[in-house]
Amino acid sequence: MTSHADTQLLSNDITEHTKKQREQYSKAKSLIQKPHSISTYKKLRLALDDYPLAGHLDYLYHRQHISKLNDESLERFSRTHNNALLSSKLKRAWLQHLAKRKQWPSFIEHYDKALANSAMQCQHAWALYQTGEQAQGLEEAKALWLHSESRPKSCDAIFHLLIKTDNIDSDFAWQRFILAFNARQHQLSKYLTRLLEGQQLSDAKRLLKLYRQPKKIPSQWQAVSLIPEQAVDLFESKYQLLKKLARSHPERASEFVLEIKQQQQDQALADKLAAYLIQSQAIKGYATLPQAYVALGSPKDSSSLQWLLRAHIAQANWQEVIETVKQLPDELKEHERWRYWYYRAKSLSGRLTLLEEQEHYKAVANKASFYGFTTAENLGLPYNFEPTQHTPNPAHIELMRNNPYMQRASEHFAQQEYALARSEWRRGSQSFNAAMRVDSAYFAQTLGWHHQAINTAAQAKAWQHYQLRFPNLYTEQFEQQASAAQYSKHWPANWPYAIARQESAFASDAQSGAGAMGLMQILPSTAKEVARKTNVKYQRSKLFNADYNIILGSAYLKQLNKRYQHRALTSAAYNAGPRRANKWLENMEQPLPIDAWIETIPFSETRQYVQNVFSFSLIHSLLYDDGMPNKINAKTNKKRTPFIHPHEQMIYPSNIQPTIN
Repeated sequence: MTSHADTQLLSNDITEHTKKQREQYSKAKSLIQKPHSISTYKKLRLALDDYPLAGHLDYLYHRQHISKLNDESLERFSRTHNNALLSSKLKRAWLQHLAKRKQWPSFIEHYDKALANSAMQCQHAWALYQTGEQAQGLEEAKALWLHSESRPKSCDAIFHLLIKTDNIDSDFAWQRFILAFNARQHQLSKYLTRLLEGQQLSDAKRLLKLYRQPKKIPSQWQAVSLIPEQAVDLFESKYQLLKKLARSHPERASEFVLEIKQQQQDQALADKLAAYLIQSQAIKGYATLPQAYVALGSPKDSSSLQWLLRAHIAQANWQEVIETVKQLPDELKEHERWRYWYYRAKSLSGRLTLLEEQEHYKAVANKASFYGFTTAENLGLPYNFEPTQHTPNPAHIELMRNNPYMQRASEHFAQQEYALARSEWRRGSQSFNAAMRVDSAYFAQTLGWHHQAINTAAQAKAWQHYQLRFPNLYTEQFEQQASAAQYSKHWPANWPYAIARQESAFASDAQSGAGAMGLMQILPSTAKEVARKTNVKYQRSKLFNADYNIILGSAYLKQLNKRYQHRALTSAAYNAGPRRANKWLENMEQPLPIDAWIETIPFSETRQYVQNVFSFSLIHSLLYDDGMPNKINAKTNKKRTPFIHPHEQMIYPSNIQPTIN
């Protein structure tokens, strides 16, 4: 329980003055880009001198009027606001403006390499050349040119001069060719061949041709082996060729592994190729992997052994699981995952007979994790779930409230400027010790900034601070979706919550590299289709609205669950897509216990995702649903919350349909 004193300590009451300043800031910010409203903006700005985000307004104003900025006003801005983050951003913007206007002397005078990206570094090299420092400019350009990928457009002019003035010889071009080839930048590699001469040109053409025609790699391997390795990494180049052979002609690649393994100089390559072939086979399916493993010489690297273990699990070959775990390196053997499977396999095969081994199996239940929770349920033991009761140090909270970075982070968050809030928070918390970092997570929670509280708790390894890591959010929204959909037993109450917690850690503005948006990380294309099927008006801009995202995300989860009728399968499909989930089902040879099926998911991200969804759902239930129902209540005879429900215990391949009541 939180005491009255604790509540006061963590209070985040907002004064009327702050509320008014927030409104003024928002209005002033909207006026900056309106030329006819500048006088109104300046009046509002005068009233905000003591507001933590006054400096951000000034930054935005200067950005809007960048042509009027000079070194004196830049220096004045830095003195006034004492905000290195904003000062650096403003100076970088000003330097970009000077470069655009070709004001090279001023650009060189104020250039700061610490602020420059590769585009600006090229601009600096060009500026030096244009102002009479040709040698220095070309030297800087050479260092920028030697890179595995294409460089920004601002580099074109100075790079053209490098080539025109014969500063790029064949040796130097060869180095970049190999960098590009190793990075699979084949368009750049092909372009670079025009700068090569003699044997280097022949070798480059051979590498490119073999990559296009991988079937010829074995017959020309000797020629590849004779390419000089001076100043270049040909090991990686050879490995790229072998991987292409493995993707295009896996059977030939498997034969070739044993051939090159006979050559001492290629043994490391052979081992790496064997591991790659085993991984590739595992992703396609486990059925023939044990045989492929033996045919490849039974490699003992960690990756291959773990794929072999998953193949044995997929085939319910529990004795082989036991024997293969024994072959793992000691560090992996003691890892929670493989300790679990060693004893779980013994239990499933009826070989867990020794009292000592039974005690070792019980010890796995001591962790609040997927394997710990599963073991506890398998053995009828209590979940090891002991939330930490913590009162933040008042001195720490006071320091945070007076920390300019944290003040700005708090106000940016209140203004829904989340990226700026995160940036200020990172800067402000850099010097925090472990205890302060934990307390800062509680400080973030008082702001309603749960995403930051979750991330900060993780950084501080505050794993048992469960109410920080699993806040009770959007309860009504999730319950409303569950109630409206009549989800029955195939929809545990905390499941959509666990999906949202895993997907975004409750960052409503989250956006993935693949374009998934919002709290439940739904793709716009998927959201549009779900909206159509559920008669909800589709608005892409609202996907960052938590309530709207929950409606569409939950509806999509319901659609998937209608197809799969199982929380593990549906969660896997939500993460990796139905096409992959279908393939994993089709590759099954027999029914499997749920923990075994999850372990055989070939994508580590999805495997961890599904395990987390189950764990997060249980943790939320233990925290909020029944008042810590970890043991049977003697008065009501009410059993604890199940980790895996009875109907979830087994997963069936596509040709074996379970009975669903």
